[in-house]
Amino acid sequence: MCGMPDAWSRGVDDQGCPIADKVLAYLVQHPQARDTMEGIVEWWLLEQRIQRATADVETALSDLVRKDFLITHQCSDGRISYGLNREKEREIRRHLRRAEGAHTTTDRAEP
Repeated sequence: MCGMPDAWSRGVDDQGCPIADKVLAYLVQHPQARDTMEGIVEWWLLEQRIQRATADVETALSDLVRKDFLITHQCSDGRISYGLNREKEREIRRHLRRAEGAHTTTDRAEP
């Protein structure tokens, strides 16, 4: 599958080879890069996961600030810190109960 060693092709469906695509995406961004298999796993793929997680967290924080669930404070170094908006704590708890119920229902519906 995908012309890659078995360890790389596990979990791949007919849609392609996600790991191979991630390696290619990294190399397109860093055309001079070269590494061992262990280095690729440890550094390249980890970097991509961190970038994706950073974007996801940034989106989530923006949404929570927009809903007034979080308050922000600009630090002296220019970074922003986030904290709970205590005035919205009751509403936040209701939101979390609804979200937990939705996750539980979804989990039970899966085969």
